[in-house]
Amino acid sequence: MTDLVSPSAASTKQQSAPRGILALYFNPYRLAAYVLGLYALGHTIGAVVLTPQFGPAGDAVASQMKSVHIMAGTGATWYGLFRGLGSTVSVFLVFSMAACWYAGGRSRRDRLILAPVMWALFASQVAGAIIAFAYLFSAPMVFSILVAALTGVGCLRDQLSSGA
Repeated sequence: MTDLVSPSAASTKQQSAPRGILALYFNPYRLAAYVLGLYALGHTIGAVVLTPQFGPAGDAVASQMKSVHIMAGTGATWYGLFRGLGSTVSVFLVFSMAACWYAGGRSRRDRLILAPVMWALFASQVAGAIIAFAYLFSAPMVFSILVAALTGVGCLRDQLSSGA
């Protein structure tokens, strides 16, 4: 079956297709999802799956964490708490990635309905960045600030486009 679209309309359709793909896969929320995916992968492998090696002093601390129980009569140790909390952070990062990916694939009208959730996600990312700057090192600082900035840009763009 032949396409009955005029040549000028067909060329317009072809020109807008790349822009549509860019808007769908490279908007602030989708960019945040990509960054969150890398952040989750790096965090999970570097802090949860593998025990970071920080030399003899760090090995001594890890050894002590494995032997000191945090609740009498249980098998719970400080090291287990460290790994459990690290796993919880990884789950939060993956959830945040999924939320950003989902929002990035929705229309602006749909995202206005999601606005309270996306603003809450933005606020949690800002809080994570503050915590990273207070207690962590450069990699979490960079990832946190990138995600906070991208989700903030997405939220602001949606709010401005709504005329609110």
